[in-house]
Amino acid sequence: MHWVAFSPEHVQADIDTFRGRAGQYVFISSASAYQTPPARLPIVESTPLRNPFWAYSRDKIACEDLLVRAYREEGFPATIVRPSHTYDPTLVPLDGGWTALGRMRQGKPVIVHGDGTSLWTLTHHRDFAQGFVPLLGHPRTIGDSFHITSDDVLTWDQIARALASAVGAPADIVHVPSAAIASADPQWGASLLGDKAH
Repeated sequence: MHWVAFSPEHVQADIDTFRGRAGQYVFISSASAYQTPPARLPIVESTPLRNPFWAYSRDKIACEDLLVRAYREEGFPATIVRPSHTYDPTLVPLDGGWTALGRMRQGKPVIVHGDGTSLWTLTHHRDFAQGFVPLLGHPRTIGDSFHITSDDVLTWDQIARALASAVGAPADIVHVPSAAIASADPQWGASLLGDKAH
């Protein structure tokens, strides 16, 4: 399983290293690789891969392309997994992380991109594991891709309010257009325009 491969060069090195030596190579890609903005919903495994907004996603797509080609041309035993926003007790599902929660506790405003109504899904790490573990060592997963996400749909405002409630604070939400965030902070903006805004 490769959780931290982010470039085609990295994946090509893995293909060269594990060719003929592994029964299965699991690549952790990203749901942000799917067509952005999506032409139709819901997004499923057959949704085209295309993200012109975020280099991270384009690199994941390039990694997947290498693995698909290696599987088709030589039977390289690749399985591709596309998680979406996965969280655990250490990862707060809001930009700003624990700082955003600290601001809520202090009664300070927190930024939510756009108008707060774009839809999102959050997956707890234990729920992700329930979908992920059965893929391991299963011969029918070779050469295939799977996305593992929750089926809950929330708006970003709902997420911010739920987090505020969890820390016993009000949610003083300030909406800022994703494009404005991107012009002030290109890295944060790329993740919004290339993923969270859609």
